[in-house]
Amino acid sequence: MLDGRSSLGLFPGPSPASSVPTDVGDRSQTFQPVEGGTEHRSGETLLVVAYAGLWALLMGWVLLQWTRQTALARRLSALEGAVADVAKAPGAYAGAPPPTRVAQDGTPMRK
Repeated sequence: MLDGRSSLGLFPGPSPASSVPTDVGDRSQTFQPVEGGTEHRSGETLLVVAYAGLWALLMGWVLLQWTRQTALARRLSALEGAVADVAKAPGAYAGAPPPTRVAQDGTPMRK
């Protein structure tokens, strides 16, 4: 930062004091574009690229959520089918023994 510029040379530093007008009448009140400046990309291009990037991220997120929702719906459908199959089976619950209660040490509990 010895010459008034950043150490990487990416951002211009303050202009030298000799180029600053000292009289109020010397300063222009309107915008005057600089010919041959250091601008490498136009603002319009950067704006379009930024919006395109945001739209791409948004579409990627929507696609990810859609695939997750589809997989979840498929899994839910399979579970509903399994429950319906068990409920339709004849005698699924009729002859089954009642569940056995087990103590914490693993021994069956008596009523």
